[in-house]
Amino acid sequence: MWDGAFYRVQRDGYEICFVPDAGVPLDEIDDVDMWVIFDSGERWSGTIYTLDNVLHTMDR
Repeated sequence: MWDGAFYRVQRDGYEICFVPDAGVPLDEIDDVDMWVIFDSGERWSGTIYTLDNVLHTMDR
């Protein structure tokens, strides 16, 4: 569900928050920052890339 600038996915025991680039259509986003928040309070963060984005970066 959208929550302001965040897209949140809630599951049993954790929630994932994605922060897509503002103003970019979702089907054109090739990387997105995210974090996982567990019910225990533990947090993990990362960036997700499409394979095309990784290949473009490797070619540079």
